[in-house]
Amino acid sequence: MGQSQTPTPVQSYILVVQEGEGIKRMKADAENAIAMRALGEKRTEGNELTGYTMMEIARILMQAHGQNLAGLDKMGIVAAAFTHGSGDFATVLGNIANKSMLKGYSEAAEV
Repeated sequence: MGQSQTPTPVQSYILVVQEGEGIKRMKADAENAIAMRALGEKRTEGNELTGYTMMEIARILMQAHGQNLAGLDKMGIVAAAFTHGSGDFATVLGNIANKSMLKGYSEAAEV
């Protein structure tokens, strides 16, 4: 008989931070991590979310508020991130969109 294969546990990013400065820092890091990819901004020193995908960032922001996302597929996580009472993920994406629009406006040639 063959050996029994045990699956490797999936890494879980469970982190609950206190409201206030912890959440503000996490949102700023999330915004910077996305802006690095989307707008070419420089990395903020100490940003621990650098290199994470937007899906991972959404999950981390939700888990920071103590939300259990176990069993949710990608669309479930996205839905939860956009409808959560904190609005962190939607706010981060809105800020990135605003920065992108302002960047485009400042770089556009006048006609």
